Amino acid sequence: ATPKEGKSLNVKKPYDS
Repeated sequence: ATPKEGKSLNVKKPYDS
């Protein structure tokens, strides 16, 4: 996932795919 999506999907790991 992209950093923007990561913030929505994974607040703890923004850059985690």
